[in-house]
Amino acid sequence: MAHASFRFRWQWIASGIGILLLISIVGIALHAVTRLSSILSPLSEPTCCQHPADPHLPVRDVQLTTTDRLSLTCWYLPSHNRAAVILMHGEGGNRTAMLPHIAMLTQQGYGVLICDRRAHGASSGSQRSWGWLDVTDIAPMLNYLQHQPDVDPQRIGVFGFSMGAQIALRAATQYPAIHGVVADGATPATVGDLFPPVAVTDWPRSAIDWLDNWFVDRFLERTLHIPLPMSVVDSLAHRPAIPLLLIATGQTGHGRELRQVKWFAAVARNPKDVDVWELPDVGHGEGLAKYPSEYRQRVIHFFDRALLY
Repeated sequence: MAHASFRFRWQWIASGIGILLLISIVGIALHAVTRLSSILSPLSEPTCCQHPADPHLPVRDVQLTTTDRLSLTCWYLPSHNRAAVILMHGEGGNRTAMLPHIAMLTQQGYGVLICDRRAHGASSGSQRSWGWLDVTDIAPMLNYLQHQPDVDPQRIGVFGFSMGAQIALRAATQYPAIHGVVADGATPATVGDLFPPVAVTDWPRSAIDWLDNWFVDRFLERTLHIPLPMSVVDSLAHRPAIPLLLIATGQTGHGRELRQVKWFAAVARNPKDVDVWELPDVGHGEGLAKYPSEYRQRVIHFFDRALLY
């Protein structure tokens, strides 16, 4: 009887574990499907009704063409200090999401070029690539700035938010014309970017993240035939010696963004050129709104050192 009772308890335990695994697999699949639906059927937020607010800023409407013949709809605000910054918005947004950042930079004399990313806003494209192809779109942006009479080609930087930060970090390896990068809330590009688990309690969530990202990577690579790009980790490990400012918030995903960004900093080839600003009490993308003075001071000081001196 005791043996039967023992076996019965283990059957219940095994059943419970099986149910938890099934729930986890279903959760991973649903999350991956949600991500893939945003890639295959993007809903572009319109940019028709917002514009940089300062009427004294001479905003130019610009159209750029990517290497695969897509049209990027952009704004350019001329430089008054011979330096310019490319702004890259996050996934699902458009250039209007960066209006506060435009004001922050232009008020200090920086030129700003910001485009709706491919398949976002008013730019063309029927599918997104989770940032994989967006790095190539930096090339026409750099080319545009290098031909502006108000810009010194040796004084160009990039500011990216969220997925735009991931794109900016990978672009820094590929384009020598980039002389400084600010990355606010950088996300992983591939499964190879995920930070390693430290404690035993990290393993379940890390396993879920790994499976989720692995599935999306394989779909993009094998179904959409998009070549697997160099990861952020590999890009940072091989990048040239240019300064980076990594901004990490702590309230996102129970501190997972903070750990992810710190992992990016840890693998960088030239750690002395990497500054990490931790905001443990701030949510994703809320740094400028919650700490406007310090945020502006840190970002402007960084670009002043990287591009002006």
